Amino acid sequence: MNTTELLRQLDFVPTATLTAAESARSDELLRSVLADREPEPAAASRPTRQRVPFATRGWVLAGSGALAIAIVATALVAGHHAYAPTDSTASAVLPAVALASWTSTPTSVAADAASVQPAERWCLDSMQSGPGASSVGAITNLDQRGAVTSMLVTRGGYVMLCIAGPDSTGFWELDGQPGDVQPTLAPTQLTVASAGGHGDGATGFDYVEGRAGADVASISLTESGRTFTAAVSNGRWTAWWPTADPTGELTGSLTVTATDGSRSSVPAESLQK
Repeated sequence: MNTTELLRQLDFVPTATLTAAESARSDELLRSVLADREPEPAAASRPTRQRVPFATRGWVLAGSGALAIAIVATALVAGHHAYAPTDSTASAVLPAVALASWTSTPTSVAADAASVQPAERWCLDSMQSGPGASSVGAITNLDQRGAVTSMLVTRGGYVMLCIAGPDSTGFWELDGQPGDVQPTLAPTQLTVASAGGHGDGATGFDYVEGRAGADVASISLTESGRTFTAAVSNGRWTAWWPTADPTGELTGSLTVTATDGSRSSVPAESLQK
C-alpha cells in the first residue's frame, strides 16, 4: 500500500464529489484569496514624529538689548522615550479633548497639590524601567496647561521631561545623564536640550525644554500662530503647544525678559542650529 492510499484511509473527512455549483464556488473563493491585498493603514496609525535631543546653541540677552549668539558645547544623551497612547492603534499621546484645554500661560503648582498627584504618579510609574530608578526622584518645573501637566524628574543624576494628560496618557523622555557637561550660562542665556512633536491634527503638539540663565525672568514664544509663555524655574524652561502638524522644530520667535526688565527677541530656530 502506497503512502497516498494510507493517508486517504486515515482521513476522517469522507470522500465526496463536488457538484458543478460547489466546484464553481470553490474556484471563486480561491481566486478571491489569491487576489486579496493587505489593507491600507488607517490614518490614525500614522507614526509619531519625534526629534532626538541635539547639540545645543544658546543666546544671551545683553543688558543693552543687543543679541549675542553663543555656542554651548553640551553633551546630550540620545533620547529615551516612552509614551502611553490613548488607543492601542492610534499615534496620539494626549487626547484631543486634553489638548483643547491648553492655556497660553502655565499655572504653577506645588508638587504636593492634589490636582497634580495623578500626573505625578503616572510619570513615576512609567519611569520604573527608566534610568536611575533606584534613586528617589525630585519633581521640579511643575506646571499645568488645562488638563495637561508638565514636569521635570531628576533622579540619580538623570533628568527626564514628562508631560501627562488625564486617564493615564502622556510621554516622558530622557534629557540628561550623569557626566553631561553643563557649562555655566550667562545671566540671560538660553539653551535647548530637547524638542519634539507627537500626534497629528487635533492630537498634535510640539514641545521644547532647555536651560536658562539666572537672570531670565520670563520667556514668550510665538509658534503655530500662538503666542504663549514658557514655564521657567530652577534654571530650566519648558513649553508645549498644540499644532495640527507637529515637527519638533522651532520656527517662530522667542522673547526673553530679564529680571531688570530689559527684553530682546530672536528667531526661535536660532536655538536649534
